[in-house]
Amino acid sequence: MATKKSTTPAAEQAATATAFASPLPLAGEGSGERVPGEGKPLPEITPTRYHVRALPAKGFRRAGRWWPSGDGVEVAASMLTETQIAQLLAEPMLAVVAIVDTPTDS
Repeated sequence: MATKKSTTPAAEQAATATAFASPLPLAGEGSGERVPGEGKPLPEITPTRYHVRALPAKGFRRAGRWWPSGDGVEVAASMLTETQIAQLLAEPMLAVVAIVDTPTDS
């Protein structure tokens, strides 16, 4: 007759905590390998456009403009002040996506 092993929630928590206590090393960590780009600052990423969509069906007004619902609209970052961008990004009634155009090699 097989016996069923019983564990308490505390024992399960301890086992889980032990399993996650020592994560796998990251690439290059402790191995002596060089990680490509290591020590170089990341390039600054600046959005060139924003896609703004109001969540209320009737649209929503923020940052001195009316924003439609549905498909929303795209606006160039140059058409907005830093204050307006901050207002849009902080507004929970708007869905705002920052778009970064990447240069293409010709």
